Amino acid sequence: MVSVLLQGGMSHAPCMVHVFNLVVKHFLKYSTHLQDILKMARKLCMHFSHLYTGKHTLLELQWQKGIPNIG
Repeated sequence: MVSVLLQGGMSHAPCMVHVFNLVVKHFLKYSTHLQDILKMARKLCMHFSHLYTGKHTLLELQWQKGIPNIG
């Protein structure tokens, strides 16, 4: 990221990257809606990764819909 900013002619790239990192961390920490979404996504992933029937059903639906299996 630093090299891309430097290629763009920004001389204070490391400071900008640090500020960007702080903004993203703050957003992730204090966004309650995002925390709820992440919690639901984790539960959903756990369901499909740990239960054979859930995983099998997901793979079958992916095949039916032509969605590639990435896992």
